[in-house]
Amino acid sequence: MTGPYPEEKAILAVMVRHLARGAAVGGLVLGAAASLFLPASADLADLPAAGCWWDARDPLPSFCGLDLEVWSERKRSETFNLWELHCANQQCTLKETHVLILERMHPMFFLRQYSTSGGGDGRLRLSAERANDAGRVWLDITPTGWHVDIRLRFIGGREGSWARIERLEAKRLVGVHLEELRLPEYSYVRNVPVLLRGRKSGADKRREELERALTDRDREIFRRVGAACVDRMAAAAAARVSGDERLKARLKATEREHLRILGKQVWELENEDFEAMERLRAEDRRIGHAALREALPHFRKCLEAAGMSPEGSDLVVTTLAAALLEGR
Repeated sequence: MTGPYPEEKAILAVMVRHLARGAAVGGLVLGAAASLFLPASADLADLPAAGCWWDARDPLPSFCGLDLEVWSERKRSETFNLWELHCANQQCTLKETHVLILERMHPMFFLRQYSTSGGGDGRLRLSAERANDAGRVWLDITPTGWHVDIRLRFIGGREGSWARIERLEAKRLVGVHLEELRLPEYSYVRNVPVLLRGRKSGADKRREELERALTDRDREIFRRVGAACVDRMAAAAAARVSGDERLKARLKATEREHLRILGKQVWELENEDFEAMERLRAEDRRIGHAALREALPHFRKCLEAAGMSPEGSDLVVTTLAAALLEGR
C-alpha cells in the first residue's frame, strides 16, 4: 500500500491535471471556463467538493472528506458533522467533529474518533470495493449506530485516484425517530458564530459603557449601591413568581425536564436533548426576565433613595430594561 496521500496535494493534483488539459468533468469544461467555476475571489464554497482519495493499487481509500447535515423526521437540524476518514496498512480511523448550533449560545463542538482497531470513542467497521471507475465504501459506527453506504465515481476512469461521491446513505434509529446524514447537493458556507473569551465579558463592557455615561456623583452611587439594588429587584421578582401558581407550575415542569436530561450519561445525549435544554433555558429566561421587568420600579426607588439623580436613574433603568428585553 502506498500510504496516505496528503489530501491537499491530492485536491491540487486533480485540479491542475484537469485544468491543464481542459477536460470535461461532470459536464463542465474547466479549462476555458476556469474563471467562471473557480473565481479569483476563492470563495470557500468553490473549493473541491466532498470526495475520496483512493489509489487504484490500494484495497481501501486513504482519505475521504465528508461534511454532512443531520436530518430528523425530514427536517434539517442545526447540527452537522465533519468527517475525515484515514486508512493506512489496512487500519482506518474516522475523525468526527460534531457541531451543534443553539440559539443564544456559541456553538458546541464534540470531537470523536472511531477506529477499526477499537481505540478512541468507539469501533469502526469498514469494507470497500472498487471496480472500473466506481467504488463503494460501507461504514458501521459503534456506539452511535450509524450505518453508512457511500458510492463513488472516479475522475479519470478506472485508473483515477480522486473520486466524487455519487450517493451517500447514512441512517440510524434514535428511539422511535429516524435520523439521517445527508451530503448537500452543492457546497455552501455555514456561518458559525464562535465566542472568543476576552479578559472581561460582554456584560462587563455594557456596565463600563453605562458608568462612563453617568456623572461622577451618579457613578459613585451606582458602584456603591447598584448590586444591593439589583438584589432588591430580584427579591421582588421572586416574590412575584412565587405568588403565581401558574408560573410556579411551569417552572417546576421545566425543572423536572432539566433533571431528566441531566440524568443521562454523556454518550446517551442526542441532538434533541440539547435542543430541549435550550428551549427550557429560554422558557426560564422569559419568565424570569418578565418578572424582573415588572420589578424595575423597586430598582429605581433604591437608586433614588441613595441620592442618584433622576437623569442617572432613568439611564440605568432604561439600560437594564433593554438588556432584560433582549434576554441578556
